[in-house]
Amino acid sequence: MEKTLGPEWKPDRAKFALVKTDAGRHLTVCVDPGYPSAWRRSPYYGQLKRWAAIGLQRSPDLHLVNALIGSRCIVILPDRDVDLGVLAPDEIIELQGAGAMVEARKVKRPSVPAQHHPDEES
Repeated sequence: MEKTLGPEWKPDRAKFALVKTDAGRHLTVCVDPGYPSAWRRSPYYGQLKRWAAIGLQRSPDLHLVNALIGSRCIVILPDRDVDLGVLAPDEIIELQGAGAMVEARKVKRPSVPAQHHPDEES
């Protein structure tokens, strides 16, 4: 993300916060539920679309840009937005495809195998 974002990007003005996760491969726009369309205003929406386009060019590790309004998730792609509805705690977003053929969907979060601790009895 650009370090030169202006004061209009500060959460108190924009009505959302930008959060990077997954080693910078996932950008989430955490939107104030009282202003659910704040992320669609100018200059934000255009910049989010540009970041989405840049992210999809970084194949094979597709970078994800999404808006989260409460638990409602909208994936931002360069050519469209995909409303996935409510994202449950046990779900993650998966991107598949390439170029203009990228699809976004919800999938169950992979389960992490239980770890055996050496101090536990077998």
